[in-house]
Amino acid sequence: MVTLEFRQILTPDHPDFPAVIALYEEAFPAQERISIAWICRKLSSEKTQLWGGYVAQELVAIAMVDFLPESEAMLLGYLATASHLRNQKLGSRLLEHVIGLAMAQSQLLILELEHPDFGDDRELRRRRVAFYQRFGAKLLKDIVYLLPALDGHTQTEMVLMVVDPQHRHQLSSGFVRQFVRELYARIYRQDPGDPIFAWLETIVRDVELVG
Repeated sequence: MVTLEFRQILTPDHPDFPAVIALYEEAFPAQERISIAWICRKLSSEKTQLWGGYVAQELVAIAMVDFLPESEAMLLGYLATASHLRNQKLGSRLLEHVIGLAMAQSQLLILELEHPDFGDDRELRRRRVAFYQRFGAKLLKDIVYLLPALDGHTQTEMVLMVVDPQHRHQLSSGFVRQFVRELYARIYRQDPGDPIFAWLETIVRDVELVG
């Protein structure tokens, strides 16, 4: 197994930041990517962390983590590995590192994944959900989470998963509505009056967490 070193990339001036962006743009479709300018602005805040995974001084994996102070939670917004090393379990090891960060701070870790009941490549999407389940992540049952149209055109149906240090079997409806509002407003800069918020009012019962 190759040796993977984790380093935090603190600013857009970091010499490896262009490599981060190249991997980010390769790994995620346009409708799921926030702008590079917004990434740069977020890195100036203590509420965002960008981690790189290195093999022999080469950046081969990235993870972007955002802290949600109102919800006492963290979002793993993006996790990607270089295509030529995807059979080396680098993503698994970087995910373990991020889970460790969340557990050390006793914070709920939130994950957004493409919904396996929508779109193309549904089997691939199911495998991605199963991947995170192997690390203890649980699905928010019966929730179809709408990712804002980050490309200006296409909303994406997603599932929400969490790694919970409290090992709960459910989350209150109010808490789920709160952290999704915080995701929309803080991470994706959606106006509170935007229609995308409307579906949150359908969450009226506590949400079961399923493995």
